[in-house]
Amino acid sequence: MTNVAFLGLGVMGMFMAEHLVDNKYIVHAFNRTTEKSNALKKKKGDNVIVASTVLDAVEKADKYVVAMMFDYDNLKNNIFNDPMVMKAMASKSLIMMMTIGVEYSLEANEICSKNNIKYYECPVLGTNTVAQAGKLQLLLGAEEGDKELEALLHCFGPTIRYLDSCPKAMQIKLALNNLVIGLTSVYGTSLAMVERAGIEPDLLHDIVKGGQFHFGYMDLKGPRFLERNYKNPNFSVDGVLKDVSLIEEEAKRLGVGTSVLAGVKDLAKETVEKGPSSGGDDFAEIYEILNPK
Repeated sequence: MTNVAFLGLGVMGMFMAEHLVDNKYIVHAFNRTTEKSNALKKKKGDNVIVASTVLDAVEKADKYVVAMMFDYDNLKNNIFNDPMVMKAMASKSLIMMMTIGVEYSLEANEICSKNNIKYYECPVLGTNTVAQAGKLQLLLGAEEGDKELEALLHCFGPTIRYLDSCPKAMQIKLALNNLVIGLTSVYGTSLAMVERAGIEPDLLHDIVKGGQFHFGYMDLKGPRFLERNYKNPNFSVDGVLKDVSLIEEEAKRLGVGTSVLAGVKDLAKETVEKGPSSGGDDFAEIYEILNPK
């Protein structure tokens, strides 16, 4: 059985690590708080090894180190800035599955190249429920053909989108996240307008359903907006704020206008500052700002 290091057991990472175990990998799990690592072991048994440090997890990996930490700073501090971890990483492969900035991905690729580490950027597309079902889409910045890598990635989902080189996978991931965040914000604004006008929200949904205006996130976020239920996040407010900042940086780098992004970023910031969860709950919490009680 293959030993894999898995770093970061957040909303998505926990389910992804479970799928590795289900597919007969031995998972050396590291999380900033050990409660989640212990919970994974309790659920999945002996093929989960709780790593007390990143070094412990990386040293035990045969080849692959999967990174699903919250942001690039976490990864940089725990891997690239630690000489012992970097020594243990030599001749292994780092699979970057979280969303980071394009310049960060290029930096990671350069650092890995200089230290005999194979770097794969492979951000994922889908919510935590999609991760739980094992149906994530994988955006891989590499050529097709590495069967061992593909077998591991297929634990997380059936579809791998090949983008031949770094940083193309991260670029399209940021573009897709921008679409999700922007559409959700616009939809929340429209729903707030309808509610405040005294019109039944069902009418809005009936008009849109099946037409050109409909998109899947309406079905996902609509009930959350209307019930003001923001717990168990699919995509947290602080995660959105992090990603919007990364999207904005890349848009500016490419010479793309950022006026729309600025509005969404302000909305996310205000939600973090004024919302009841301080950014920890689902992005649907923007409804508290769009349609305050």
